[in-house]
Amino acid sequence: MHLEYNYRNQMKGFRWWLEMMVMVIILYIILWHLGYVYMEHWELYLFCAFMPYFLMLTVPMLILHIRYYLRNRGQVIDILDDRLILTERNGERKEYLFSEIDEVVLYRSRTIEPGGGFTMSPMDYYCYLKLEFKDFDEPPVYITCFMHPDLDKVTMELKGVGMSIRRNVFL
Repeated sequence: MHLEYNYRNQMKGFRWWLEMMVMVIILYIILWHLGYVYMEHWELYLFCAFMPYFLMLTVPMLILHIRYYLRNRGQVIDILDDRLILTERNGERKEYLFSEIDEVVLYRSRTIEPGGGFTMSPMDYYCYLKLEFKDFDEPPVYITCFMHPDLDKVTMELKGVGMSIRRNVFL
């Protein structure tokens, strides 16, 4: 399995934001059609009603998006039969045998379902895998949703002896 930073996966995180913008445009069209557009200061009322909710959900999403982007930008991970090959941004390659991995932890938000489904917040898409090694001198490897959209499939590819896989650990 070849994992690489992908712009398509990155844009899935912005789906919620785009849906919110479409909803605001539809609301504006409905208000205009009903004649409320000519009501004095209606834009201010609409702004004050939706802006706190929008900011409360958008700011954490942007923070997660930037952190995930910086974490996996330029990395390439190849998962072979018995090892994992990590290529860093600077071209440095590291090989890890599956027997060297101590634990694989899948971190995801509360409302996401393994088979997909309806999401309630913009943070539902953001999840990551943390690979911890038996050698504590080695830093953990992070695989974010920007590298592969279904991290459950990635955990199925990681088949190591003595490796524990924990799922549904919440952010």
